[in-house]
Amino acid sequence: MIKTCLNLFICEIISVLKYLFVTLLFVFAYIYLSRLWTPIGGGSSQLFAIEIKIIILILLLFYFPQIKNKTIKYIFPVFIIFLPYLLFDIFYNFLGRSPRMSDFQNYTALSDFSFFLYAGLALFVFSIFFIPFTLFYSAYKELSARRKIIDLAVRIILFVILVFGIQSNYFIKKITNNFEEIEWSQQRTINKNGRIASFIYFFIEENNNLKLLSKYKGRQVDFYKELFPGNISIKRNVYIVVLESFIDPRNIEGVQNFVSVI
Repeated sequence: MIKTCLNLFICEIISVLKYLFVTLLFVFAYIYLSRLWTPIGGGSSQLFAIEIKIIILILLLFYFPQIKNKTIKYIFPVFIIFLPYLLFDIFYNFLGRSPRMSDFQNYTALSDFSFFLYAGLALFVFSIFFIPFTLFYSAYKELSARRKIIDLAVRIILFVILVFGIQSNYFIKKITNNFEEIEWSQQRTINKNGRIASFIYFFIEENNNLKLLSKYKGRQVDFYKELFPGNISIKRNVYIVVLESFIDPRNIEGVQNFVSVI
């Protein structure tokens, strides 16, 4: 009896490892080939710092080795990864930046500039509910009550690690230290760190900015003291850099000794 259970356990472990190996190959293939339709395609070794670890957790969360239907067993979990990737690429191609959590507040406005992104996001929201339900139903309908409890407990632990772990101070510190942001190029930042990692990082940055903003909300702020603390003993020159527009600095009141660099 013990030998039979041990052999069954080993077989399931091997099945999981084979599944992870094959699905990660597909993920890497998508990341590499996506350079054909989006400038954020491709990747680097930095992907292993955050991105791949999150993907493995998601794949493990939705993989059920006991499901007999191979389409449900293998394709459905991968779909949960590929659909967000594809939506991320479409969003970036339209707006040239990583999507933010706050963008979901303007979901209805997406149809004004991209029906495919609007429909794709609706499909993703539907998949969040439909795919897990299908996977759980297909896996648990033939399992004993004991195995259901054990399997469900393992997945709850994975879910807690994935969802609540992302919001923990430890993870925020970890991703902040390991994330390599290229401030002048969001394209290279996403390409280097990965789509999911970039989304989480910018979500953290957005929350930090909101917290900083709320700190000053309702306060009378002396911007001069905030920007220039202490006494300025030496007056500095002012350099004007003009971007995306054309102005004549000589028309600005108070400008003296203007020298054109052209």
